Parts: sequence; C-alpha cells; structure tokens
Amino acid sequence: MENKQSTYQPIILIFIALALIQFISWITPSLFLFERVANYAPVHSSLEFISIIISVMIFSIIFAKTDRKCSLNLIILACTSLSVALLDFMHTMSFPGMPDFFTPNDPEKTIDFWLAGRTFSAIGLLIIAFSPWQATYIGKLRWILLLATLLLITLFAYIVLFFPELTPKTYIDGQGLTSVKIVSEYVVIALYLTAALRFFYQIHSQQHTYNIVSLFTATTILAMSELFFTFYSDVTDIYNLLGHIYKLIAYAFIYHGVFISSIKAPYQQMYESKNLLQSVIESIPLRVFWKDRDSRYLGCNALFAHDAGESEPINIINKNDSQLAWKNDAELYRADDQYVMNTMTSKLAYEQPQTKESGERIWLRTSKVPLFNTANDVIGMLGIYEDITQQKQAEETQRKLGRSLQLLSQCNSTLIHASDEQSILNDICRLTVEIGGYKMAWVGLKKNDKAKTVKPIVKYGDFGDYFENLHITWDDTELGQGPTGTAIRTQQPIINQDYLSNPRIKPWRNQALQLGYQSSIALPLVSNNIVIGALSIYSDEPHAFVEEEVRLLEELANDLAYGIITLRTRLERQEMEKTNAFLVHHDTLTRLPNRLLLRDRFEQAVALAQRQNTLVAILFLDLDNFKHINDSLGHTLGDKLLIHSVERMQLCLRETDTISRHGGDEFIILLTNLHDIETAEIITQEILEIFREPIQMDEYVLNVSFSIGISMFPNDSKNFDGLVKKADTALYTRDQ
Repeated sequence: MENKQSTYQPIILIFIALALIQFISWITPSLFLFERVANYAPVHSSLEFISIIISVMIFSIIFAKTDRKCSLNLIILACTSLSVALLDFMHTMSFPGMPDFFTPNDPEKTIDFWLAGRTFSAIGLLIIAFSPWQATYIGKLRWILLLATLLLITLFAYIVLFFPELTPKTYIDGQGLTSVKIVSEYVVIALYLTAALRFFYQIHSQQHTYNIVSLFTATTILAMSELFFTFYSDVTDIYNLLGHIYKLIAYAFIYHGVFISSIKAPYQQMYESKNLLQSVIESIPLRVFWKDRDSRYLGCNALFAHDAGESEPINIINKNDSQLAWKNDAELYRADDQYVMNTMTSKLAYEQPQTKESGERIWLRTSKVPLFNTANDVIGMLGIYEDITQQKQAEETQRKLGRSLQLLSQCNSTLIHASDEQSILNDICRLTVEIGGYKMAWVGLKKNDKAKTVKPIVKYGDFGDYFENLHITWDDTELGQGPTGTAIRTQQPIINQDYLSNPRIKPWRNQALQLGYQSSIALPLVSNNIVIGALSIYSDEPHAFVEEEVRLLEELANDLAYGIITLRTRLERQEMEKTNAFLVHHDTLTRLPNRLLLRDRFEQAVALAQRQNTLVAILFLDLDNFKHINDSLGHTLGDKLLIHSVERMQLCLRETDTISRHGGDEFIILLTNLHDIETAEIITQEILEIFREPIQMDEYVLNVSFSIGISMFPNDSKNFDGLVKKADTALYTRDQ
C-alpha cells in the first residue's frame, strides 16, 4: 500500500498545484484580469486539436484492439472519447475567427457544442465511476453503443447547425451569457465532482486493474476546468485559456490512467512496434505528414500518400515535394517548412493553393508545427492539411452572386431614371465592367439587312482593337455561330466557357486571347418576343459564368430589353403627342400656324400695341389662278407650289410677323409693332415684287401672283374677325 501511495503522490501533488493556481486566481482576480490573449483563435485551435487527437487516440486504440471479452467501461470510455472529439472539433470550427462551419459562426453555436462535449464527458465518467470493471463478453454491443453515439452526435449537430431555435439560448448579443449557460456549467461541474468522489471512495477499497488515482485526478481537474468557464468575462481572457489548458491536462491523465495503466499489457507489443504512430494518425480524418530538417518526408498517413500519387505511406519516405504530385509548388512548401523550423513558430490554419499534375488548381488549409527532440532541438516539422476547394468555390460563387446582385440593382436604377437609349446602353456596359468585375461588355443591335449583321452600338472596358475588324452576323453562317449571333438567332443565352477549347469561336479566338479574354456570355435582348440585339460580356477567367450568376445576368438582359422597348414606346408616344399638339395649331401641308394660333398671336400683338401705341396690320392674300394650276397640273404640284410660295413670302417678313394658311390658296399675314401704315404697304409691295419672278416646278415654269387686301388695328377694327373681314373685303374690292 505504501508503494502504491508513493506512486500516487506525484499525481496528487500535481492536482494540489492546479487547485492552488485556481484558488489564487479566484481570491486575487486582479492578478489574472489581463488584456485579451493576443491571437487567441490559433491558440484555442491548437489546444483543441491536441485534445481532439488525444480523444481520438483513446477511442481508436481501445475500440480497435479490445477483445470480445473486456470491461464494458472501456467501450463506454471509447464512445465517450469519440463523442467528445467530434463535439470539440465542431466547437473549434465554430469558434469566432474560424471560417464558417456549414452555417455562420456565432457564440451561440460555439457554446452549444462546448456544453454538449462537457456534458457527454461528465456523464460518461459518471457511468464509469459507478459501473464495475470486471471483464465480460461484449459481442456486438460495442457496435451498438458506437452507432448510438454517432446517431446522437449527428442529431445534436444537425439541430445546432440547422435548427438553432430548438436549443435554449446560452448567449445574447450585447448581454452575454444566459442563466441557462451558467446553470449548465454548474450542473456539469456537479456531475464531474460526483464522479470524482466515487473514484476517491474506490481508491482504498480494493485492488483495481486500472489507475483509479489518475481517473480521480482527471475528473477533478475537469471540474476545475469547467469552473474557470464560470469566471471569464471574455472568450479570449486568461480564464478561458486556463480552462482549456486544464482540460488538456485532464485528458492527458485519462489517457495515462486508462491506456498506460489499464490496458498496457494487452497493447505492450503495439507500444514496442515502430508502427504505433502510423496506427494513430491513420485514425485522424486529415492529411498528416512529418519531415526532417531538409524537408524530406519521414512519414505520413494513407490519405496524404494518396494525394501525393503513391499507393502506400512507405513510398513517401525520403522523398521531397519536387518528387511528388505537387512538384510545381515544391519551393513554396519548402519555404513554409524552413520558416517553421528556423523560427520555431507554428503556422496554423493558413490557406494556400496547389496545382495538381492534371493542371487542376485546388485549395488547402494547412497547419505546420516544429518537432523537437528531448534536448529541445528542432529536428523537423509536423503538418496537417485538408482540402477546402469546395468551400473556396462556394465562397467564390457567393462573391460572384453578390457582385451580380449589386450589378442588377444598379442597372435597374439606371433603367428607371434613363431618358434616352444611348445613355442606357452606355451606363449598363460601364456598370457591368466596374461593378460586375468583368473585362469588357458591349451591346450589338440586330440589323434586318440582307447580311443580317450585328452592329456594335456601345462598348466599355478593355477592348483594344477588337471591334476594328469585327464581323458578326445573326445569320446561320460561320460568322453567325459565335455566342452573339447565336444568342440573337435562338433567343437563348450562349456561354463560351473557354476560348481555347470552343471550336465555334475560332474566327475571333486569337484576337480575344491577345486581349486576355478567357470566357464570355452573350445574352439576347428580348421583350415580348422581339429581339433587338444582344449584350455580350467577357471575363479574364475560364469557366467564369456559374449557373446562379447566369440567371442573374439573364434577368439583367431581360430588364435592359424591356427598358429599351419601354423607352422607345414612350418616346414614340411623346413624339405622337407632340405632333398632335402641333397639328392642333398648324396647317398639315405648309406647317404654318392655323387660324386658331393666329388669333392667339393677334391678341398678344394687340395687347403690346395698346401699351406701346403702335399699329397691327392684317394682310389677306389670295393666290391667283391656283385652282386652274391645281386642276390642270395635279394636286401634288399644287401642294409644292403652295409650300414654295410660303418660303418666298417668308423672305419678305420680319421675325415678329406671322403667316397663317386660311384655307386652300388663301393666307393671312399678321404684321405687329408697326409705327405707321407705310411699313405694311412696303411689306405688301415686297411680296408682290418677289412673285414677279417665275417659279420652276418640276418641268413647269409658272408665273404666280397674289391679290392682297390690308386692314389696320385700331383704325379698321379692334377685333380679329373684323380685321380679317375688312382685309378680305379690301382684297375683293381691289380685284374688282
């Protein structure tokens, strides 16, 4: 008994030291309330991954090597260790500062996985503490327990990730931890202490085949670790860090107590085997490798060997990166290795690209740490990595979709406020390049000529001399087989994902590649089954257009087509309204003001004359012999004669004077701001003189003259109708 107690004494001393540290931190908090731990996320991840590896080691070795007859407690401990490893892994991946784990990371998700891991650990140790350790036939029971554990963990993870509303709130933003979280921590502490008291009771009760002191110490330290998490005020302060360190120490005691002491004999041969490390790392679902100081491989797991193009890990030994599948990236990897070993600094969870032999580019998340010998000299480095290509692709897709949504929003705003078609097309192409991030964009309108050409109207971006000799048609010919022509002809979006391999873009390939175009898309501009052209967009990346992005670009093209058609319709309607408004006040043939507009101008002229004490004259003109010309030479020539006559008369008038067609071959001229009647007579004489010169109409030479009657305001009448009648009478009298 004394020998046994002397063996336990170092462990008990360690426990007392840890308890003393915690007691001091509790009674003198000012010594521990430091600023936040710098770069805590990598430290947290490192500590958690070490504890995960220890848990996986406990599970894999116990579960894989236990005989059919063994203690059920070992199987419970193995399943508990696996559940804790999985939950700690999900907790680590959900920690703030880590990439999103399936769903956006937040404190709630992190705490949920943390509490679940601690609860599983506490319940498992409690069951072991109160269960006998005698060997029994396990049979299929271990598989049933393993399956039940995995199902339970999967169900819990599914709820936390996708139905977080089903879990009680443990953290409220702006308020901190909830009472549920705090009470849960104390419940877990109570479970640990209960198990610890049971182990303590068993220490002197009888002989044991396992190290009861180590389990007692580990369980007590776990309770102490959990107590730290009721102290901290920030997830990055010293209490949080101490809690994780205590948890790691406790896991080490569990490993020592169960693996070293309890099942040492059955696995002594494995301990002596040089394949021990290989057996452990093969259980880790990551690529694991280690190298010497010269970056030559000393070992790896099977997953890593497969990635390297080798069938077995042994084929990797003594090779360097330049001899493996990623030889193009060998210098980059060697530089990382040397940095870690020379600076004795870990590089954790950093992302880097890798080019495979096929040319495919993938992304890895890598961690590397230096390896030390017993003299604390660096002898190499240990690394792990995981393939995050799908995650990066998903992130890139989301980035493109966000960019496309912003582009769609800006373009729709432009369409709403557009006033002319040219501005619309200019702005859309500019926004496509500047906001969409594409290399070039242009709009070509469909021509209905014999060659069925596509005419570039607007272009923006890096296009160089691309359009100088560009020949595109929407006809079903060789020059019409490109994306733009095909899109117009078929009314469907056409995607060219790679200029190097697409045979249909051969006529434009060389010039496009010189300008850096790698892929393109042509989107028909269609509205109400009317195709007006196409919007073509170019990217400097191959396979740049993903399905979700194409749908947004289609929506953009449809909105653009609708906007153009709507604008054209609106402008046509405005032009028609303008024409109708013009025709209300003007003669359709001569475009002269009609009687209605002339009357309005007369009223304005009279008002001015009354203020300035001036005169207003009305000239009534009749084109002599017009009916004879119209009947003998035709109405078309007669209309031309009227128009030409108006042009001659306007040469004799001032800018303030107005000619109006009264009807047929009759005209009325309004002369304003006259100071004497002689001015009206002079203008009348000029009109008569200018028509003494014959008029050439087609092959006819016509001699044209006017009969003119004059009336004056206010001498002859003070109203419009009276003056017109006086002038008409004067003309008739003169003709007599």
